[in-house]
Amino acid sequence: MLSYARPGAGPPGCTRRAAAEELGERGMQAWGECGAGEDARKGPEGFEERCFRRWVLVSPKHAISFREFSVLRPSLRRLLPLALTAAPAVGCVGLSGDMEAYSPGSETLEPATSSSPSWDGRPASWAKLIEIEDWLAGSDRRRNERFVGEAELQLAEGRLALSRREVSRLDGDLMTLRLNAAKAGFQRALARSDLDPRQKRRAEKGLQELRSRHDGLYREARRSSGLEIRTRDRWGAKAPVAARLTRRTQPWNRITVHHSAEHSRDQGSQTAPEVADVLRRIQGFQMRERGFGDIGYHFLVDPKGRIWQGRPLEWQGAHSKGPNNVANIGVCLLGHYDLERPTRASLVSLEELVSALGQRHKIPRSRVYGHDHWKATECPGENLSAWLVSYRSKVAPPRTAQ
Repeated sequence: MLSYARPGAGPPGCTRRAAAEELGERGMQAWGECGAGEDARKGPEGFEERCFRRWVLVSPKHAISFREFSVLRPSLRRLLPLALTAAPAVGCVGLSGDMEAYSPGSETLEPATSSSPSWDGRPASWAKLIEIEDWLAGSDRRRNERFVGEAELQLAEGRLALSRREVSRLDGDLMTLRLNAAKAGFQRALARSDLDPRQKRRAEKGLQELRSRHDGLYREARRSSGLEIRTRDRWGAKAPVAARLTRRTQPWNRITVHHSAEHSRDQGSQTAPEVADVLRRIQGFQMRERGFGDIGYHFLVDPKGRIWQGRPLEWQGAHSKGPNNVANIGVCLLGHYDLERPTRASLVSLEELVSALGQRHKIPRSRVYGHDHWKATECPGENLSAWLVSYRSKVAPPRTAQ
């Protein structure tokens, strides 16, 4: 049976996140912050809602806020005591004696008004974001269609706010996932015809902040290698279709090098906007003609040596066919390397990129392959295959075009 406690100066003396890993990502999101103190908001009707400083004990040493517990699905509520009891209580202590116990029902949450959904205007938390997602997927959306745009906005704003709050503990891949989800939300909101001017300004402000933050997504790779990786927004990538993507489920352990098989006479003189057009064309073809959820490669290198972000690394690639894509980072050099030689600039960047990825993910040179390792194909072309042989054997690079 659950018991309740009212904390004095904050949450129980227990790090609630310490055991949340046992619940997986969905459970982790439910451990959102309720805020310090009694936060209040005023909805369209002036209704005031308190963010109660009260906690539900789900095991002898673990507690979550009443608000968080109230939005959990019943199945997750039942799992909490088992998961938290089994998990190591890192840094957790028992409830302090000055917490005043009280019985369920002695105080209840104030109901939301019928004019606005219960999530509207509450402080950003994972619990709130889950509630918005459930609302968007449920029947309440159909009854309150005029709040859909606001729901998309608050969901995107919440993802952005929580990414700011948790930036120190997120790796680049997870940060990319968070910010791409926020970007898609702002774009969905802007696509609606019923947004008022204030809501449009909020969505535009969110997209502007996302653009300014994208340059830092691959900060770890740049710190270790000095690489500049041009992010997806720099080439105008379409939003990925998540339903057609496969999430990465194991560590990266191999890298496959490709060529795009597109020959260009002015190979070494393409401007960044011209390369961006090439990348959009590749992505469009692969999504439209091959049914991919996004561009198939994780990184692309142009003849001038510029490195471009392709498919984010939280997703398995689509470049080596079927199971060969598992744990396999795809890198594509733009050009046709049966018909031309790779430029020196492109090979320098390719080697720096592959070496940085190998160092970060502990992938040895012996596990850097050409596309023809996995299937009968001319890719990555005779001239790029020569570079691969030298790279794997640590021999000086082959002769290149000037």
